[in-house]
Amino acid sequence: MTDFSSVPEFDADFSHLSERFPTLTDDFPKLVDVIKLRKPTHTPGTFRIPMGASVRDPIYKVKQFRCRGLAGKGNKSGFRIIFAYKENPGEIVFIQIYHKDEHANEDRDRIRKYFETS
Repeated sequence: MTDFSSVPEFDADFSHLSERFPTLTDDFPKLVDVIKLRKPTHTPGTFRIPMGASVRDPIYKVKQFRCRGLAGKGNKSGFRIIFAYKENPGEIVFIQIYHKDEHANEDRDRIRKYFETS
């Protein structure tokens, strides 16, 4: 069984984007369901982000996310979702959600803040 959690910044990102894209609150749980079924390494449109040896858990970026609020875009909506996969005990920690028009890349400082080994 996989548990899901998020860092506080993710919740703020999600809230901000939900104001612009109201269907996000309905669309995001569908991604969670897909990750539960397929695991991060087998979820379509999900890629591992190389963070180096200092980051203890594998970090993934979802590039194919279907948002009904962006009609006609399909899974190429422009949303990016960054998460860590802690294999033991089987936990997904959502780190960042953004639209590629607002940010070019993931916030690596945020990733390091929560997942870098000392």
